[in-house]
Amino acid sequence: MFSIKGFLIDRDGVLTITDGVIPWKHDLGRRQVYKYVKMSNQDRFPKIGICTGREYGSVESTLFDIGLPNWWSIIESGVFLFNRYTKQLLENPALTKEAKEAFQEISQRRIPPILAQYPNDLFFYPGNQICVAIELTESSQITIEQASQMIEEQVKDLIQAQLVTIHHSSIAVDLSPANIDKASGVKFLCEVEGIEAEELFGIGDSPGDFPMFNAVGQIGCPANATSKCKEVVAQKGGVISNKPYAAGVADILHQVTGVRPA
Repeated sequence: MFSIKGFLIDRDGVLTITDGVIPWKHDLGRRQVYKYVKMSNQDRFPKIGICTGREYGSVESTLFDIGLPNWWSIIESGVFLFNRYTKQLLENPALTKEAKEAFQEISQRRIPPILAQYPNDLFFYPGNQICVAIELTESSQITIEQASQMIEEQVKDLIQAQLVTIHHSSIAVDLSPANIDKASGVKFLCEVEGIEAEELFGIGDSPGDFPMFNAVGQIGCPANATSKCKEVVAQKGGVISNKPYAAGVADILHQVTGVRPA
């Protein structure tokens, strides 16, 4: 049985609210996570980081909100490791020149026609250095599954060439290099830190977190997770909190470690 060296926590729908409505439990939970981070930075609790498809700027903001952990976060779905505390950004060595060129083509030529066809439904998320994220607008008349299918059709040759892979969360379609995903990011983190993936605990809320779930030793999800996510967590013997968002994160941290935030 491996002891837990670190927690990797998804951002959207877990540490942050995605519908603009903030339950009081989330705000209370975020404050508890903040206390856990402070304990972690003092080596009194396992390390805490974020594992997300989001880019530097979004992750930086969330890291400040939860107390600025002095550890690695996996950003852009595994393309980079980011430690805002020490101001370090490491590029995954698995990222190839061919993949970089493929993502330039996706951003400049493949995605614009879809956005032009669905201007009121889809939004190109800015800021990523490599990966591409397409979100649904608030007034969108299509589902995230439909958006994912359309985008997959548009880049199917790049998928077949093993240059691109697609995952979707509850609100976004994420395109990342085929040999790099959250699982690859976990592997990279373990190489940098000299730890085993089995010593990590992942917390997520949607199928976009499944690569991370498959890579780490233990998993959990908050109450607002998708039904498919809860099913996978249950199958793997993980922890399903009865509290939503950050409150669920704090609840899982307590259930797993037995430590209350001080």
